[in-house]
Amino acid sequence: MIINNKKIEEMLKSINKDSLSLKSRGNGIYLSDDQIKSLEKYNINYKNYSSVKSLIFALEECINEESLYGDVSELEKVEEFLCEYDYYNNTNK
Repeated sequence: MIINNKKIEEMLKSINKDSLSLKSRGNGIYLSDDQIKSLEKYNINYKNYSSVKSLIFALEECINEESLYGDVSELEKVEEFLCEYDYYNNTNK
């Protein structure tokens, strides 16, 4: 199959799968390289947080402040991922 003059096989080879895979970053925080780049864009160092919940809280504060000045959709995606990850891994069901 061809999309935009490229074969799907070529498109899949060009995707950097390592940048999308989650890695343990300490303190129960799992992030991909792409998510870390998004955090760095807003000067947020995930290493400064002792847990996923403290990082989520910091992201919410930053989103509230930054949204007055511009687009924070990248940061919102990271925060949403962390909320879902925390819920599914740390909530008794």
